[in-house]
Amino acid sequence: MLRSSPPAGIIVEPCKSNLHRWNAVILGPENTPFEGGTFKMSLHFPLDYPYRPPIIKFDTRMFHPNVAADGRIALNELRNRWRPGLSMATILTSIRQLLDGPNTAITVNEQAADFYRTRRREFNIIARQAVEQSWRSLYEDERQQALGNENNSAKRSRTE
Repeated sequence: MLRSSPPAGIIVEPCKSNLHRWNAVILGPENTPFEGGTFKMSLHFPLDYPYRPPIIKFDTRMFHPNVAADGRIALNELRNRWRPGLSMATILTSIRQLLDGPNTAITVNEQAADFYRTRRREFNIIARQAVEQSWRSLYEDERQQALGNENNSAKRSRTE
């Protein structure tokens, strides 16, 4: 269901080799410093999911009050408000909404929180750098995939 009709601005794909791991991309919301960004995330579902929440991290480096340096996300629904009935669509939508407006009550990046509260212009500039990095990261992934495909084709033609 989530794959066939994901929430707006979100792309989700399970890993072929491990169904407990999924990849997602969140598109930066319009009229925010994150607009135009393609932010990669990894989702890991524990064996006892849905009784325990998934571990969700941004793989793309972010400057955001609710995103730690290692990509961990401070979201109530993934912490003390988790319940088995929460859908992944709801969780991913909540994460995207954090890009629209951080929750400064539960921060994991104090520098980003301080900039967001007191130096919004500088916060926006640094956040835009994450958008630019997301473009480079996306391009690099495509380039690596293309190189991998070329190498595989070359290997096949040598063995034929």
